[in-house]
Amino acid sequence: FIKFHTPKVLAFIFSLAIGFNPNLLLYSSRLLPQQILGVLIFFTMYFSLELIKTWEIDNHIFRNKNLYLSGIFSGIAFITKPSWMLGIIPVVLTLFYVKKISKKTILVSLILISLHFSLNIVWSEYKKEIGNEKVYGIDSTSMIENIVFFVKGINFNDGAIRLGLVEHAKGTPLYEKLQERNLISLAKGMNGDVNENYLNLIRSLSWEERSDVDFAKAILRNVPVKYFMGQLSTWHTFFTKRMFSPSGFPGLPSIGKYIYTGSYYNLYRPLLPILLILFLALFKIKALRPAVVLISLTLIYFSLLHALFLASPQHFIYYRTSVEYILFFAAFLPIGYLYNQIKAQIIKSYKTI
Repeated sequence: FIKFHTPKVLAFIFSLAIGFNPNLLLYSSRLLPQQILGVLIFFTMYFSLELIKTWEIDNHIFRNKNLYLSGIFSGIAFITKPSWMLGIIPVVLTLFYVKKISKKTILVSLILISLHFSLNIVWSEYKKEIGNEKVYGIDSTSMIENIVFFVKGINFNDGAIRLGLVEHAKGTPLYEKLQERNLISLAKGMNGDVNENYLNLIRSLSWEERSDVDFAKAILRNVPVKYFMGQLSTWHTFFTKRMFSPSGFPGLPSIGKYIYTGSYYNLYRPLLPILLILFLALFKIKALRPAVVLISLTLIYFSLLHALFLASPQHFIYYRTSVEYILFFAAFLPIGYLYNQIKAQIIKSYKTI
């Protein structure tokens, strides 16, 4: 925040607001990859912006530590969660936009892409070397299928059921299970809502039954446009859904919990969408343009990916934690900028008087 000329007091308040976000505070006996990914994405954004900032300082750009730190943190993020597989693309597109297309930009982009993917290749080879057993996904000779069906077909199948598309997967094991249990009519009547009928239907099937890859392939083969358009219809809720309610903080009075939770509820909605629109408006400020482009492209990539491949928007709150550090940085930055503008006007008016 301070690097972007936000006053220190406001920078401190904004940092506390991000740190005490109930969606980012939890206790777990296990490491959660979503939280780790959020930190790695933040460092990728930070060092990428530092790379752009120091681009002209030294003609020997390939000695710039920010170049390698950007690629390394992005590569570790990819290892942490496959959802960051194409996360380096917003960085590369931002470089091409801000620094234009040139031999230098192309070489820098190739280094970033190489670092991003090479770390995952090394990690995959290491897992093979130690005989790591696959927990999720399918065993296929196609790399694309292994990526798409990382959790078998469960996300596609739950999404297709929610959208009422089951008739397009006739003859598959999951379809026959639904038929055996007289659930076909109920499934065909689904309209995309996450209602009690949908949840009851999903709960009536085991994880293995819902993971039918043949069902998922039939949906993607027969009605890909209808399926993905249905998924995209809820994309905007990635930015409007609120959060989990915290159950901890023992000893905090009820009124304290009410104020604490209520403040963040209102920060998420209605304020967050408004603040993000103001953030986009900062594109007009040349000094802020790289940050606006990079963070906007990253949020678009991450939100579209999850809108397309998650079973339903009810999961957005959990997966959004990976980008909430930069999401709230983007939301608070316009406040710091406007404060500086107002302060400058007040000083100017005072001097005039």
